Formats: sequence, structure tokens, C-alpha cells
Amino acid sequence: MLPWVIVAAPVICVFGLAWGLLNVWMRRRTAAVSTVQYWVACLAASLVPYVVGFFLF
Repeated sequence: MLPWVIVAAPVICVFGLAWGLLNVWMRRRTAAVSTVQYWVACLAASLVPYVVGFFLF
């Protein structure tokens, strides 16, 4: 269990950091929607594949 955590934790952290930085950069380029709508859409787009996969399998 511990080796899995040692490998997975940095990978998840790097993915989260890249996701956040990319979305901050894209938010500045997208002026058509409000900040709240943008972040809700980003979160939904990230979680929908997992939710759909959970309910299908």
C-alpha cells in the first residue's frame, strides 16, 4: 500500500497543479462567462467521465 501512495500522491498533485494552472490561464482568455460559471463547467467536465463510468460499470 505504501509504495502505491508514494507513487500516486505526487502524480495526483502534479495533475491537480497542471489542471489548476491551465484553467487559470484559460479563464483569463475567456471573458464571455462569469468566473463561477467557468469553474463549475471545468469541474463538471472533469468529473462527468468518472461519474458516467461509475454508473455504467
